[in-house]
Amino acid sequence: MRTLWRNWPSINFWRTSFFYLFTIGVPFAIFSWHLGSQTVGLSTAEVSARTGAKLINIFHNPLFAPYKILENILFRLSGGHIFALRLTSVIFSLAILVMFFYVLKIWFGKSIALLTVLLLALTPIYLVASRTATPIITYTLPIAFLFAYQMLKRNEENRFYWALLVVILALSFYIPGLIWIYLISSLFWGRNLFGIIKDNTLALNLGLGALFVILLSPLIYSFVINSDLLKSWLLIPGSWPQPQAFARDLAWTFSDLFIRLRAVDSLSVGRLALLNAVQIGLFIFGTYVMWVRLRKQFFWLNSCLLIIIILSALNHRLAILMMALPMIAFICGMGLRYLFVEWRQVFPKNPLAKGFAIFMMFGIISIHILYGIRYSLLAWPTTTEVRQSYVLK
Repeated sequence: MRTLWRNWPSINFWRTSFFYLFTIGVPFAIFSWHLGSQTVGLSTAEVSARTGAKLINIFHNPLFAPYKILENILFRLSGGHIFALRLTSVIFSLAILVMFFYVLKIWFGKSIALLTVLLLALTPIYLVASRTATPIITYTLPIAFLFAYQMLKRNEENRFYWALLVVILALSFYIPGLIWIYLISSLFWGRNLFGIIKDNTLALNLGLGALFVILLSPLIYSFVINSDLLKSWLLIPGSWPQPQAFARDLAWTFSDLFIRLRAVDSLSVGRLALLNAVQIGLFIFGTYVMWVRLRKQFFWLNSCLLIIIILSALNHRLAILMMALPMIAFICGMGLRYLFVEWRQVFPKNPLAKGFAIFMMFGIISIHILYGIRYSLLAWPTTTEVRQSYVLK
């Protein structure tokens, strides 16, 4: 009996196993809940995405290629089941959230990072996009690049992380509009990356450059044979609006985020704004903190937000605002960090104050979590617009 007891796994083993089961199982359960039966069929966008995921169609139109390739694999393995088609978005979404947590942990610590990830994950448009068979979720791929960059900074001598950075950057280029985010980011942080690159050997840099060109060659080839595809990649509209009309569209796009949607969308319930009161309040706090203490980061993130809003206004596409969600979540995380630090300054030596502060913030985020789940899993599938548009097979 004593021998059996000694061979029994320790408490730490069970604690670690439960932690990973909880942190992986619960998000997967939420994101995949009734995934194949939440609607009676597919929408026009999902059918189009399914058709575009065929290998011959990917060759002719490689935009969103990383998503299309995975969707094609799952589609064939499952025999075309709706669950497998939508599982593609779930996989991308959860992977992005894990990488986002790693990046935020460096900035905010584990507790605030977890709360910030919950803010992003349970934002209704993010959760809805994560449960539909469309490549909208890949608009958040810059998070993967930040993750690879952080890994590289800690392991500059490891060639695997250099290759990972190049692969993620190249795959991100297949997502329309992300080139603008990378161009703006390079103006603020390009010197940091080039400072690391110049320390590499010539052979390594040549190899990385060759890898980047090879991965991008299908995209470049598609631009050569179809120049119109370049406009879609840059998110340039077919016709430019008049200044007055553009100003109106721009105002409505700001409203889409904070006040009210311009019109009902397939990703929304009615005309509710993309952000709720909790996110808007934390966004205001975070913006103030970044203006006071992180001026460079403030201009970087807000420049990116501005170009995203402009692109969304020009194209009249709500889905483009998906690019802005990680940046908004990061700023909200700064707001959470500010509230936590201010509370700790009131009770600097009281260990209970730290726990109470985190408990209070979890309470605030819980309101957001309940709202996001009710919105995305319960209300959204039952709306008239969704029932009317999700009927195709």
